[in-house]
Amino acid sequence: MRGIRSFDLITYPWSVTTDGVFIDKLADKRTGEMKTVTVTATPILPTRIMVNADTGIHKIELSFRKYNTRRTIIQELETIANKGKIVSLANLGVNVTTKTAGELVDFLDHVQQKNILPEVTSVSHLGWVENKFLPYDDDVVFDGESSDRKLFNSIKAHGGETAWLEHVSKIRKNKALRMTMAASFASPLIEKCGALPFVFHLWGTTGGGKTVALKVAMSIWGKPELGDLVYTMNMTDNAMMNTAGLLYSLPFAGDELQLVKSQYGYDRLIMRVTEGIDRGRMKYDAKVAQRTWKNAFIFTGEEPCTNYNSGGGTKNRVVEVNADGGVVENGGETISIVSENYGYAGKTFIDYAKTQNLRARYGEIRRTVSDVTDKQAVAATMVLLGDAIARECLFTDEKPLTWEDISEYFLNSEDVSTAERAKEYIVGWLAQNQNKFDNYNDVGACFGIERDDSTFVLAHVLIQELAEQGFSFDAVKREWAESGFLVKYRDSYKVKKQMGGKAPYCVELKLRN
Repeated sequence: MRGIRSFDLITYPWSVTTDGVFIDKLADKRTGEMKTVTVTATPILPTRIMVNADTGIHKIELSFRKYNTRRTIIQELETIANKGKIVSLANLGVNVTTKTAGELVDFLDHVQQKNILPEVTSVSHLGWVENKFLPYDDDVVFDGESSDRKLFNSIKAHGGETAWLEHVSKIRKNKALRMTMAASFASPLIEKCGALPFVFHLWGTTGGGKTVALKVAMSIWGKPELGDLVYTMNMTDNAMMNTAGLLYSLPFAGDELQLVKSQYGYDRLIMRVTEGIDRGRMKYDAKVAQRTWKNAFIFTGEEPCTNYNSGGGTKNRVVEVNADGGVVENGGETISIVSENYGYAGKTFIDYAKTQNLRARYGEIRRTVSDVTDKQAVAATMVLLGDAIARECLFTDEKPLTWEDISEYFLNSEDVSTAERAKEYIVGWLAQNQNKFDNYNDVGACFGIERDDSTFVLAHVLIQELAEQGFSFDAVKREWAESGFLVKYRDSYKVKKQMGGKAPYCVELKLRN
């Protein structure tokens, strides 16, 4: 077991050699003859206990040798305590069968009982664990599933720091690229500032360099390739939420958002990712698995991810930047450089961020942000803070990015208000259909009548038209009434109006208000 055991373990009466684990058992009571029983042909030992900081669940690290290579795996304690479950280690390279499973359970239990294994704090996600940051702090270890290891192993430094820094410094003159990087830098600051997850969406026609910008933003942390730190959006919602929970503090980078467009547009997806918590799902062992995250989502796409009928909650949570002017001029060169040189900036950034009073700095920047909704102000502040910290520790020759530089990309209360956007639509719709008012004696549709400075619209026509455009009359009527656009009659938003010998219910609108 040379190369596996970092401290002496009591294993007697079992013996562990480079050929496996063995125990001598009595073969014949009369003669006292002994025989050597092979527990497993894999030399294996428990090396440490991991206590998950979030769940309190204890896991165990097993070290073994396979094909002359040292390997480690992490399993829940119940797996190695149950002979029905321990056979699953066969899939991970351990020589165990249903026949030998009981012996292996007894051996591993004995070693745990006779030895004091070192305990370490572990988590199943990347990013912050109190004031530690995984994977940059060695005293916190990752105990995630083996299927999560690829992502964990993508957070690493490769190539040269200088080559990355020199090239990226040149292309950061493009505001859209700098903001995309700022969103990436902002992601691990969200939790420390008490902010909420937000979506940064870089959109525009093909060939604008959106994917290149996304890879540059993720090369801050590690390997910026599809399947590593960059994901195609051709994935299920559950897979996306699981990945978000695994990243936790680090940004989720999704390329080609239009691949997941539904009949509802992107509203449901945006609301779900910015909630910061996944729906609980029952595992095979009847435990409820639920992921949480406190990070930014950086998407690219060919179109905006919100439109005029998106809910106010959706618009509030999104920063949209048009990339039609181009983001990176020589995309091929940039891709080549960040594919070979990456992962250095992340540790530098986190180490420097730990020295800062982030909440105080957040407050200072927040006071400079004005004329936008509260949630938009939070996203704007996080982008500016991420850029400021990065500039101080990495891009020291740059001028600060200010609110005036980026304010055009953020929305005020009227931009976000569903009622205001529905009103704008209806005013245009009424102008388009002027010939359908006061024509109830003519052939054709009649939408209502006009009297003095009021327009009386048939209630069912107005409600249906709003619904077809994704708006709800019930959701906007109160704000319309408060603004004077809609006339309220005591407790009713409708009134009967004589037209063509009938008295249908109408909604009275004041277009000149």
